[in-house]
Amino acid sequence: MLWGLFNLCSCIGTDIVDDFVEPRLSITNKIEVMLAGDSYQFEARYFDNTGKEQPVNFNWLSSQPGVLGINENGAALALAPGMATITAVFDQLTESFTVEVLDPAQVDEDSVRMMQSQNGDRTAVLETVSSYQLEGTAILRQSTPLLLVLSNDFATTDALPGLYLYLTNNTSSIANALEIGAVTQFSGSQQYEIPTGVGLNDYRYVLFYCKPFRVPVGVGEFMP
Repeated sequence: MLWGLFNLCSCIGTDIVDDFVEPRLSITNKIEVMLAGDSYQFEARYFDNTGKEQPVNFNWLSSQPGVLGINENGAALALAPGMATITAVFDQLTESFTVEVLDPAQVDEDSVRMMQSQNGDRTAVLETVSSYQLEGTAILRQSTPLLLVLSNDFATTDALPGLYLYLTNNTSSIANALEIGAVTQFSGSQQYEIPTGVGLNDYRYVLFYCKPFRVPVGVGEFMP
């Protein structure tokens, strides 16, 4: 009974009812370089105002179709050396990024292929959203499998029962979040494997959540 009362006092709350977030469009497999003559299938995802992914049809555009052409399904063909901006559009939402098309006769093809396979890490500065300490850095690391890494500066309190990690697009609720698992250490470096099929850009936030009492404890927004 005493332990139950301690847990109740340590971490109690209810899941927030107002779970509205701004809808978001995300291109999930950006690359910075292509070789002239190469093709590539770009993909995007749309998340509604609750953070839940919805199937939609995107409109794809290239700023320089003579350099990098792209069709309505996101299939791109690199035609000539130069720079082109690729844009995905749905409703009023857009996301863009720039691709450089290189002449294969002028570059080391192996180096270009390596650059294409390395999309880079995404980093989040953690902050508490409760009365409990939670701080440090989280890194979503491109690897096989994808990894969520908590850095050496990570620190929280062991007074929290049932502290779990989630990836989410809506910090107000875990209804559409991806559960990673229980936090295994309350300070220092550690890493967690992400299930197969999750992309580097699928989720916007890492959320620390007191699962027994349904209350958020800390959060970090991944950049870029």
